[in-house]
Amino acid sequence: MRILLVALNAKYVHTNLAIRYLRESIRGEFPDVDLREFTINEPIERIAAEIYEVKADVIGFSCYIWNLKETLAVIRQLRPTSPHTRILVGGPEVSFEAEAFLRENPEIDGAVLGEGEITFLELMRAWESGSEPSQVQGLAWRSSTQKIVLNPPRQQIAMAKLPNPYNPKEELQGRLAYVETTRGCPFNCQYCLSSTFQGVRYLPAERFREILRQTLQCGARTIKLVDRTFNVNKEHSFKILDIAREEAAHYPPGAGIRIHCEIAGELLDEDWLHYLQDYPKDLVQFEIGVQSTNPETLAIICRPQHFERWAKYVREIRSMNKAHLHLDLIAGLPKEGWESFRGSFNEVYAVQPDMLQLGFLKVLKGSGL
Repeated sequence: MRILLVALNAKYVHTNLAIRYLRESIRGEFPDVDLREFTINEPIERIAAEIYEVKADVIGFSCYIWNLKETLAVIRQLRPTSPHTRILVGGPEVSFEAEAFLRENPEIDGAVLGEGEITFLELMRAWESGSEPSQVQGLAWRSSTQKIVLNPPRQQIAMAKLPNPYNPKEELQGRLAYVETTRGCPFNCQYCLSSTFQGVRYLPAERFREILRQTLQCGARTIKLVDRTFNVNKEHSFKILDIAREEAAHYPPGAGIRIHCEIAGELLDEDWLHYLQDYPKDLVQFEIGVQSTNPETLAIICRPQHFERWAKYVREIRSMNKAHLHLDLIAGLPKEGWESFRGSFNEVYAVQPDMLQLGFLKVLKGSGL
């Protein structure tokens, strides 16, 4: 059975972590599996033509808020010319309200809901054997009679059981490599999909070393950790940063290696200041999601924080000149009018981060807003 996994990225430099996990999860049993990555700016007809030429039995698409429109357009181009190909989607944009999604998109045979590594493998086994996937957890699917079936959800996966997504080796020079060392988040922010599940799971530190070493050997120089809150556990965070320092030491000082981490400002403390004093300059970049400093807004979105309390740690890190600091705000949050947003902007700007990033509220399926 020939399987193709597809992602339409926002830019060429981006890589899709999800399809790499899925490939490695099934490759032992289904070696005829390949990846194709495009960008949302490429012509739909050209993308569909290249996918069609693979002549895959199963095509899986990774769906996000930034690529769903274009992905569905590709699928609609493919379906008339590939009537017997099974088309599958997965990702946060299709994991909620899946039954309605399949009704609205009859070209699609199924949707993987939530974490897909085990679900995708079990589904491939079912389709390979010619049976319907009625026992595959974490799946919405269309039966042979066109009935839409929603299977029970799947339990979360222990990260120690996940494969190295960057096997086999690939050329990553000039591209961003995405890596996760945790899944889950301690917070319950209502604009975020992490509010839909509880708990935090950790990748063993030495597994991270294996993945980091591989990505660096393949030419990647910017490693973006997709952990929702990298500094949720200091012991884990410091181990990961120790490994980053040790692996980067194998390369010349001007190699330009940088580890990008998203952290919570309210979890910074004196231990972090002490740790960073001896850390190599410019190896790490911290992104801190302030989002708003308006107490009323923060209460509505369930984002408890006191910016004035932890801003001093940001100033200290800034004065060390060790790490690049990006602070984020979201425009469009509840109760955040022009005057309130002006106050949030001015408070964050006064800290003088290396970059102040402004994003606009995106209402995600499954989030609390």
